[in-house]
Amino acid sequence: MKANDTDPLIDPASWKGYDIDELRYRRAYLLARCEIQKMKLAQQTEAMKQGLPSFKTSGVAGRMLKGLSYMDYAYLAYRTVSQAVKIFGRFRHRK
Repeated sequence: MKANDTDPLIDPASWKGYDIDELRYRRAYLLARCEIQKMKLAQQTEAMKQGLPSFKTSGVAGRMLKGLSYMDYAYLAYRTVSQAVKIFGRFRHRK
């Protein structure tokens, strides 16, 4: 929207909508923002992959954890957090 246009939030009756150039600009702007967010997400995912611990395969726990996928890690994290919430909930109700 141009600076001299009427603000649609102030006077909706006088606002006639966007013209084709404004629609194209807004669409290009949103697509660019989406691409930037995708790039940021890809970078964060790659950094997270690099930060996963590498377990030695000599121990039993290392062999077990080496075979887990990301979904398995997510499930284990969910179960751990839910158990912790239950435990802390019990302590909270005792007061």
